[in-house]
Amino acid sequence: MAAVSKQSVTSVHHWNESLFSFTTTRDKSLRFENGHFVMVGMEVEGKPLMRAYSIASANYEEELEFFSIKVPDGPLTSRLQVDRLNAGKVGASGQTTTVTYSDLIDLIHSVNSAYRRNARLMFADSTLAALRKLVDTTGRPIWTPGDAESITNGAPATICGYQYTINDDVAAMAASAKSIAFGDFSQFVIRDVAGSFQLLRFDD
Repeated sequence: MAAVSKQSVTSVHHWNESLFSFTTTRDKSLRFENGHFVMVGMEVEGKPLMRAYSIASANYEEELEFFSIKVPDGPLTSRLQVDRLNAGKVGASGQTTTVTYSDLIDLIHSVNSAYRRNARLMFADSTLAALRKLVDTTGRPIWTPGDAESITNGAPATICGYQYTINDDVAAMAASAKSIAFGDFSQFVIRDVAGSFQLLRFDD
């Protein structure tokens, strides 16, 4: 009979363009021999998505480690390979109502290049006011106005080459606030428990 436990991804490492590994927490009741397989899965659109993975870590380790190839548009690997823990950028100490050009570039490149193709920025309108005043290292504004009067229905305004969405539910810039988001929001789903997945142990 299969036992199911909910665990969390603790780290993701990209070895090359086709291989990555990830570590997870381990249920204290899980016992296995080196090289054994477990079913790893996540809930996607309300349904369990499971795949068999060989446990790469030793059976005495406190965490579990798995290796996986990067499957283009793979329903599970495309989610597991995203390093949610280290994505993002924290501004320098003392920055409360400002952001720097360097911060924005670091934020953009904290997202894996595979997910930047359809990515966009999201922030409150008050943050846009601050961003429109920023310039790059050559003194050029990072905000490029759109052409709302063009015959193509208007090219959208961009920041650092990326379109943006105004969302006043995003925190305004302040100490410790997460005020600018960047990513591909077209497939974004809010879950109650972020980054959790299931391990199935077969005791048959």
